[in-house]
Amino acid sequence: MNQSIITNGSENYKSKNNDPAIYAISYDKITEKMVDVSNRFKDLSTFKQRIKENVQGISHLPYTYNKNNIFWYRLVFLTFGALFLGLGATILSMTTTVGLGLFIINYWHFVKIAMFCICMLFSFCAFLIACSLSAERDSTFQCAKKAKKELKLIYGRKKLQVGGWLLSFSGKSLQTLSHLRHAYHETLEKIHDKRDAALYLLHKISTTPTLNDDEKEILYNQTIEELHDKCTQLLHVFRQT
Repeated sequence: MNQSIITNGSENYKSKNNDPAIYAISYDKITEKMVDVSNRFKDLSTFKQRIKENVQGISHLPYTYNKNNIFWYRLVFLTFGALFLGLGATILSMTTTVGLGLFIINYWHFVKIAMFCICMLFSFCAFLIACSLSAERDSTFQCAKKAKKELKLIYGRKKLQVGGWLLSFSGKSLQTLSHLRHAYHETLEKIHDKRDAALYLLHKISTTPTLNDDEKEILYNQTIEELHDKCTQLLHVFRQT
């Protein structure tokens, strides 16, 4: 009799939990929660969609968003260059009596010249770095660097998978690993080629006298965005290998 009670109880429990109405109520609750979440961030979603439609996101304007950073970096290096230049001029104008507390008078002239040359070297390096900074080149190298980092991560995951096949003593594992290594280096070389082509195009844009600054900025952004799309396609192809 106890066995029949248990059996009837379990059948009643199953019949209650298999009731379609219960699943309908649960689905309705989940739907209500999803709608509630979407309503909470409705304004944010609208703003993101507006940015995407107006092509104002950071992925569409890499040069524009990086231009201010390069400006501050250049200002920092110019400041260091001016400081070392002033320090060198100050050392050069010092008299020998200032150096008597540190060195013998016979060697002070050589020490002063050596310190002046060091300051001039640091100043020259700082000015050289400041002049070599370029927002479009920096954005291009950043794009290629991110693509190479992502490629390395994908390659690492695939090698782990192949390593699992090696442990299982699969006959095709070594051949697969060799093919994967070849595909990795081939994709890496293609990323470098796309980067170099983008740098060449950026140089042509910057040296074209018929373009104004606004037109150049538009072309800079489109060139870097095109590089990003090409690298994304290369990564997708490698991911499918």
